[in-house]
Amino acid sequence: KLDLGRHGIEIEDFGGDVQAICVSGKTGQGIPELEEAISTLSELLDHRADPKASVQGWVLEGSTKKSGRVATVLVRTGTLRQGTVLVAGTTWTRVRALRNEAGVVVEEAGPGIAVEVDGWRDQPIAGDEALQANDEQHATSVAELRMDKVDREQMARDMDAINDSRRQESERRKAEEAAEKAAANGEDEIAVEAKEKGPEVVSFIIKGD
Repeated sequence: KLDLGRHGIEIEDFGGDVQAICVSGKTGQGIPELEEAISTLSELLDHRADPKASVQGWVLEGSTKKSGRVATVLVRTGTLRQGTVLVAGTTWTRVRALRNEAGVVVEEAGPGIAVEVDGWRDQPIAGDEALQANDEQHATSVAELRMDKVDREQMARDMDAINDSRRQESERRKAEEAAEKAAANGEDEIAVEAKEKGPEVVSFIIKGD
């Protein structure tokens, strides 16, 4: 709790407005207190979800089963039903069946309910936001747009890595040239210092089919 205060988070124990409940997933300590605190805070803040709005939720986990790719989705707003088109990350699905935590097929899932959704084109990732789309065409266009964005970001990271590698290679060559000149002039200390500066770069040539 003191560490939270050092980072500017004022908890209730020290006169702030942020609740802090100590819990343990191993022993179960504090879980009842956490549930009570969440319920009390929700009532005070008057959190309400519109069951008639477009479906929004979060992907809790994803896996592959005999029926195909499935994901557990926690509904935040709206009501999830069979036939609803969802987009999560760079993939989408038209809901074929909804199953609760017991594996029983349910007709719908309202706010605050987690259900298993199948029929995904690709495996969704835990933490992705799930949003309702108008139809399959809309979902496909959104997924493709997000995939293009991911590809561009990956390309930018690759270019940064390439430029950084080139810069290190250029610095290494300059250091080697300086070391050679220093060695020719009998300046051993400069040569040793240039050799020890920075990590050693080892180049490989990889051939593949």
